[in-house]
Amino acid sequence: MVKLRNIQRISKVFVESIIGFYILAVLFGAPFLSHFLATFIFSIVVSIVSVLPLAITIKDFDEFEKVVLNCRPTNRYQLLAHRFSLGGVIGAWSGAIVIPLDWDRWWQRWPLPCIFGCLLFALIGFIVSQFELHTRYRVLNCQSRKIV
Repeated sequence: MVKLRNIQRISKVFVESIIGFYILAVLFGAPFLSHFLATFIFSIVVSIVSVLPLAITIKDFDEFEKVVLNCRPTNRYQLLAHRFSLGGVIGAWSGAIVIPLDWDRWWQRWPLPCIFGCLLFALIGFIVSQFELHTRYRVLNCQSRKIV
């Protein structure tokens, strides 16, 4: 059962990440006040995709350092959260490539390409993590138990 302290910690990290992604998006060139709602929705989507899975699976800063900074998840859930989050962040960043092109299409308007990229690459990260779980981790578990 999820404890109240964990819910408070996850909520705090989630709200802080929304603010952080909003500031980061503005620093990368997103409209500050003219498209406030669009930028705010973008920061919410990126926070849901990239921070929430990590906040749920990681309990303290030492684990955060091990999973996110050193890319060494300790269990299946952390591997899934790490790949999903990494895909979401890379997708949000790479989705901005089509914004400055002068095609004048509906899907080029801020923040749609970044949101689409975030969700698409998060899905790719999920697929990659499932592939890793079914190949590499199965081999590692068998070797550690001396089955192979």
